[in-house]
Amino acid sequence: MRAVVLCRLTAAVLAAGLLAGCTDSGLVHVPAPAKSVSLQDTKTISLQEGDAPSYLAFGPRGALWFTEPGGNEIAQVNSAGELTQYPLQAQTNNDPENIVDVPGGSMWFTGLGVIGRIATDGSVHLWHETVTGDGVWLPDALTVGPAGAIWYTEDSGHVCRLATTGKSTCFGTHPSTTGILMRGLAMGSDGALWFTEDNPGSAADTQNAIGRLTASGRYRQWLLPPASSPTRIAAGRDGALWFTERVSQRIGRITTSGAITQFPLPRGTYPSDIISGPDGDLWFSSDTSVGRITTAGQITLWPVPGAQQLGGITVAPDGSLWLADGVGDAIRHFIPPA
Repeated sequence: MRAVVLCRLTAAVLAAGLLAGCTDSGLVHVPAPAKSVSLQDTKTISLQEGDAPSYLAFGPRGALWFTEPGGNEIAQVNSAGELTQYPLQAQTNNDPENIVDVPGGSMWFTGLGVIGRIATDGSVHLWHETVTGDGVWLPDALTVGPAGAIWYTEDSGHVCRLATTGKSTCFGTHPSTTGILMRGLAMGSDGALWFTEDNPGSAADTQNAIGRLTASGRYRQWLLPPASSPTRIAAGRDGALWFTERVSQRIGRITTSGAITQFPLPRGTYPSDIISGPDGDLWFSSDTSVGRITTAGQITLWPVPGAQQLGGITVAPDGSLWLADGVGDAIRHFIPPA
């Protein structure tokens, strides 16, 4: 399962002692007090052991949807707090990962060699990806583009657009690279697609980069320092793109003209997902905490009690945050402080 592979990879890197230290200059770190605000404001939805929720998004009628690669399911929590889990193909590990709300009343998700659509009644349709070279392509990140078009990345060096007929049009960014991970994808303020590129299997680590692709297929790349491990990316209200660098413990910012700024996090903070919040700031998850970075670069962290390994993060219609805890087999609710 891909999530397990990535966890093992991260663990291997940590064990090898490759993580550089970061200074706390200019950062605000909020420790856990005796009565933590996050404890009062966090609600947990416990799942079955091994469900391993990954990413999540709000959909029609205010329902929260999320992927469960461990259980091979797509799950929904409705506005009344009722949990429903929808199994995918029997005897097949679809390994669902990313999920987004698409105009028209359905949720779309990526999986192991598949792109999937699930309706509000739980009916699922899967499009199987093409076998190419030495194996199946791995659809990873997912976003909605202009006119409701669905775009996704392939962990083979491609960015693809999916038509309503199920036919994909793919643009090769690094078609000769098989080990590249493209786990983040977002629409920029310039109308282009921006995505992360991480090649942990490369000794030279030449593919640690942020990529940009126009709708017509024109590609450009901006390299990052080695061992950055860019993971997720989101468009900020300031017009720039913001991304997490898990291994190097940083939050990055890139303008649409390609100027990059990197903000170090406190030592031991490994960011994962990142979103634009209702307050105009960027919110991100780390293993056991929620972080906020303002567009000026000020960072604040709040511990999430009980969290073991937070991954996906999303904003609810009421402005609160929901997070997937893949190791804790739980969905956790966090209300940002006023």
